Amino acid sequence: MKKFLIPLMFLFAACSNTSIVSSWKAPDATVTDGEFKKVMLAILVKDEATRRYSEDRMAAKNEAFYPSYNIFESKEIMDNQEYCKKALEAQGFDGIVTMQLVAVDQQQNYVPGSYSGAGYWGYHGAYYSSYYSPGYYTTDTKYVIATNIFSLKDNKLLWSGVTSTVNPTSIDQTLEEITHEVRAQMVKDKLIVATPKAQ
Repeated sequence: MKKFLIPLMFLFAACSNTSIVSSWKAPDATVTDGEFKKVMLAILVKDEATRRYSEDRMAAKNEAFYPSYNIFESKEIMDNQEYCKKALEAQGFDGIVTMQLVAVDQQQNYVPGSYSGAGYWGYHGAYYSSYYSPGYYTTDTKYVIATNIFSLKDNKLLWSGVTSTVNPTSIDQTLEEITHEVRAQMVKDKLIVATPKAQ
């Protein structure tokens, strides 16, 4: 099996509408290359089709990821903590990554108008000419997503981060942007520790 960094480590180069809002790391927690070998990936959304599509897209990026819907098909099963814990241990899982949509906010912004001319008199004259462009309002939609990384071996949360994505264009692009921002923040938080490559 190929070595890998903790899930969500793959890097994408793209213009991002996503940014980190906040993050938290367990004291003294670090993750080295190859430490996690089998990780359940759970996209916690209400729509089942979106859940399955998103988990498949994420799992395709790393052979250590296993979509949660292949392990626990229903919400009722996932709500049974004791059953889930025993099932994951029996199947050799050592980590869990969850991504959950926690909020959708809309914000209205005013874009000022423009005019040709200089100073006040240029502005004043704009009212009486065709060179004045009136202002207008736009509405931005912001999706807030929480990403959590758990160690099953230590039975604890290692890292948690909240991202904000403004006006997403597609699920694929949003997932790529989130993984890019999450990885960068985990490096900054010193959760990721890559082992030196053999010469």
